[in-house]
Amino acid sequence: MRHGTKIGSLFLIFLGVVAGRSTLLAAADKHVSTIPNGYQLVLDAGVLEVQAIAPNILRVDVKPGNRKDDRTPSLDPSLAVTISDLKLGKKSLVLRTPKMTVNVDAGLIPAVTVADASGALLLERDPLADARAHAAQFERTTIEPLYGMRGTEFRDPHPTIARDEGAKVEAGSQGNGGAPFFFTRHYGVFIDSNGGAFTVSGKNINFSEDSRAELEYFVIVGPPLNVMAGLTDLTGHPPMSPKWALGFLNSQFKCTEDELKNIVVTYRTKISRWMDSFLISIGKPGARITLENGAGTAHPGQATLIPISFPMALQVCWRSNCLPRECIL
Repeated sequence: MRHGTKIGSLFLIFLGVVAGRSTLLAAADKHVSTIPNGYQLVLDAGVLEVQAIAPNILRVDVKPGNRKDDRTPSLDPSLAVTISDLKLGKKSLVLRTPKMTVNVDAGLIPAVTVADASGALLLERDPLADARAHAAQFERTTIEPLYGMRGTEFRDPHPTIARDEGAKVEAGSQGNGGAPFFFTRHYGVFIDSNGGAFTVSGKNINFSEDSRAELEYFVIVGPPLNVMAGLTDLTGHPPMSPKWALGFLNSQFKCTEDELKNIVVTYRTKISRWMDSFLISIGKPGARITLENGAGTAHPGQATLIPISFPMALQVCWRSNCLPRECIL
């Protein structure tokens, strides 16, 4: 009789454990589901998606109030998931690839942590609150040099590529590119936004002025070369240039017609080198080149030229108000 009582007690305890576990799973199932290569959390405040799109690239998409909008032109329209060796956790929200491990906290305040083989790299707490504020706040495990964000300025008295204090996302005066992107020696983060600004305080890296209604960013794990390769996969690979553009290109700033002819003749007669293309940059605001019946027409303060027979092609480019306007081939 005592033996039966003991079995009955154990059975009741077992039922209690199973019932408790089932209740927890049922509660989680109400707002957690799997999507291709990741998880989706549907919460009162909005929707959070965490998805591995490559062995070292994590996509995080946050829709506050389930608001959706279009991506910026920065992302490749044909961007696709290219990953096969991925493991999803069965008892917890974990994504594992050979290059990274991602933990998703599905509690009242969700959080996303990204790690590599050496340990945790980056954490975002409460991404839905960030998205509502058109921002993103990242907490890094290790303070290390930051790069990216904005272009370099040739007029800077102490030019540097380091961005340890953050920066506004903008290009340099000479066209050096800026982007809502920063990277370290171990990872990089690209945020799909038209502009923005980064500020840095200790271990915290804050991004503000996100242009989109939803927050979508990508964490690329690895050294800088791998990060740049991943960024290229996200934004699109440039097309191969035509064969003539892969040859010898002479780039000239503020060039007159006589100077252009002299340069071409000098290469052909003294250096025995034929140019495949000739690029002219005119930085004076309002400058333009006009062609009439194949001959250049001079105007005060403007540059002119006539077509010259190059072996492959002649490329003429100019700037007006420091913005690219047109190319004649």
